[in-house]
Amino acid sequence: MDEPVAMEVFVRNIPYTADEIQVTRALATVLHGPSFKSFMGGAPFNFIVRLIKGKAARQRKHSGCAIVLVPSQVIGSRLILVATETEVSLQGRRLHFAVAKGQNPAREDVAVLAEPYQDPAELEEEQNRRAELAAVGITVTSVSFGWPCNKNVVSLELELGRGAITSWSFTFATDPIRVKLRSTENLYIWIHLRAIQSIALDENICMMWLERPPVFEQGASGTEAALEAILSGIFEPHRERIQAPTSASRGLAGLLSVLCITFRNRTSKAEFQRRARMVGLTTLQSAHKVERRGLFSPDVMKLYDEWITTLPFEVAFQVEGLVTRHHFSPRELVGIHQEINLAIKKYGVPTTASCIQYLEYTREEDEEASIIQLFLQLIENRNQYRGRWSLKDIRSNRELFECHHVTITPTSVILNGPFPDESNRVIRKYIDHQQCFLRVQFREEDRLQLRLDRGVDTNKILDERFSDILRKGITVAGRKFEFLGYSSSALKEHAVWFMTKFIVDGKVITPDLIRESLGDFKKVRNCPARYGARIAQAFSATEDGTLEVPDEIIYENDKKSPTGSLYTDGVGRLSKEMAEEIWEHYTERKPERLRRRSQTPSAFQIRLGGAKGMLCVDPRLEGRVVTIRGSMNKFQSDDRQIEISRAFDRPTPMYLNRPLVMLLETLNVGLEPFMDLQRVAVQETRSAATSIESAARLLEKYGLGTAYKMTSVLLQLQKLKVDLHSQESDHVVPFLKRMLSFAVNHILRDMKYRARIPVPDAWTLVGVSDEWGYLNEGEVFGRFVAIISRLSI
Repeated sequence: MDEPVAMEVFVRNIPYTADEIQVTRALATVLHGPSFKSFMGGAPFNFIVRLIKGKAARQRKHSGCAIVLVPSQVIGSRLILVATETEVSLQGRRLHFAVAKGQNPAREDVAVLAEPYQDPAELEEEQNRRAELAAVGITVTSVSFGWPCNKNVVSLELELGRGAITSWSFTFATDPIRVKLRSTENLYIWIHLRAIQSIALDENICMMWLERPPVFEQGASGTEAALEAILSGIFEPHRERIQAPTSASRGLAGLLSVLCITFRNRTSKAEFQRRARMVGLTTLQSAHKVERRGLFSPDVMKLYDEWITTLPFEVAFQVEGLVTRHHFSPRELVGIHQEINLAIKKYGVPTTASCIQYLEYTREEDEEASIIQLFLQLIENRNQYRGRWSLKDIRSNRELFECHHVTITPTSVILNGPFPDESNRVIRKYIDHQQCFLRVQFREEDRLQLRLDRGVDTNKILDERFSDILRKGITVAGRKFEFLGYSSSALKEHAVWFMTKFIVDGKVITPDLIRESLGDFKKVRNCPARYGARIAQAFSATEDGTLEVPDEIIYENDKKSPTGSLYTDGVGRLSKEMAEEIWEHYTERKPERLRRRSQTPSAFQIRLGGAKGMLCVDPRLEGRVVTIRGSMNKFQSDDRQIEISRAFDRPTPMYLNRPLVMLLETLNVGLEPFMDLQRVAVQETRSAATSIESAARLLEKYGLGTAYKMTSVLLQLQKLKVDLHSQESDHVVPFLKRMLSFAVNHILRDMKYRARIPVPDAWTLVGVSDEWGYLNEGEVFGRFVAIISRLSI
């Protein structure tokens, strides 16, 4: 559909005492009245009023004329017609409307029309509020970062610019509203309001407990800074994103969760309190003692690093995870190194690692207890804290493995896990060394995807932080890990695989050795994007449907149309006997009741060495036969195992997405069908979290929690009469409510940003080729099979 063209309408006879707010309000009563209800979906649409300053009206606010920009020519024409039939007046004077000459609205103004309408007085009030928040008036003498300790003590570990040499200005920046600290050396510290857990004031000192590290930026200095000061009214100051406030504090700034600010005087403190109330921040009066305990001193870090390298990786990962997640300092953990070493010898690595992992939960329950008391208590009750998945369980279940996760942000490195995750070809090959692989994600400080801010140069972070780690590797828990590869889907989430060297049968396994063993990439090595995509095939998550097929692979040419188009792009064939053998191997670990209800699918999405694509059952093939077409083969590989990415054994619900919606709009499909589907989906999603059963079906419908079998877990809880509305004090119901809240938010976010909207009674069909030449041009053959009696197909 064509976009509506904005229109400029000329208005005259405006009272000279009226301003833009009064004119806008007068026109809003008309443009948002009954005569315009049929436009823009019935919602109040935006419009812009620009008063004209005439040459002969120097002593007046304006010339009595204005240009009104409306979203479409139809609305503009209707406004002119309505104004001729019905009087539109302001301060007793009738306004006159006509088509403006030289229709040429500014692109910026046209973009504003797409925004929701706001009352101009309220908008002006908000602008004044934002200007007040951003005004100078709060002076800070020192900024420090510290670590929270017991008994209301904060240990300062990083102090910035203290004394007469450096001073700081404190304001609340707008759009979005966040704390802005700027030093005289043009060092910027930004803190989003959501990152502030609590604020405590004591005399002229302010303590902020942060949920995540701030954002650090460096502005220009010297002559460049003086030039920017002159041009500050024209251009925004150039800033550069940096890892830490100083080069010496890299790695430390991201570990400290308390910001300590010292105001110059009580006036600055009072002004801070007033502005904090304006943005909804609560400030509490509390006496906190400030000390300098050296929890991260060079001597402590040297002992910590030396000790970490002597620990088994599973234990060292948990120890370092406690530090990166802000629960225990290196000094505290070094203090119990003897107890941890003894536990490893006495109770083994898995038990010790589980007890260390649970230290953070016991600290939350008893913040005043010492770390040695908490650890000894966990060891004493060690049988309660064994992980859900033991190493033996994981190694016997080739579908899952214990995946250690590392999140890298511009400022910090956060360790989490291990969590059960789907395996791939490489992991299954080295399943006995699964602890040597890391899943690494590159994220913002708020754990969302990296984003660019206007006026901020991020090249330094990309080159010196992220690119440096990808090229040179990263040290985690005393081990050096290097980049290995990625899957195409994980790369969209900025997630990749790292590994550390290990030995198998006397041979050192390195990232280069693994990549070379995947296949022959000589033809694509000079094209980095294609080379990466080919390697990514081996890292795609596949279930344990691997089956050795040494001699039954037949390579055949693709079928082409008279014009040269491929009929069989990415589609091969397999015999019925081979399909049944693959399906039996694929489902051998499934529960017996599920195996009885399932039937062998007629199509599989597979990986086979260097080939990828679909395999469709061809009854004409006899024996154990697989045929691979040229379009499926991406590179040469000696691997002869069929990996199942997906088996199409059940109907796949249909979901809209942004490209599909755009395609349908070009075919003149109106807005209402999409809006109706979205309204129904939003209502069903919000109402589904009111009971255990409906919540289980919601997770199943959107494929959430499948790795943890959450649908089955919820249905079992329903049989145990667990009620989401129960008022009992146990932790199960609050946990379930929080989990379902996250699930609902995830689903609604996908609807909003990806237009992933379910379509009732519709299914996504798998496309395969017509091997028999049965279909004519423009025909599609669809096959539906009811696998559950309650489904009506």
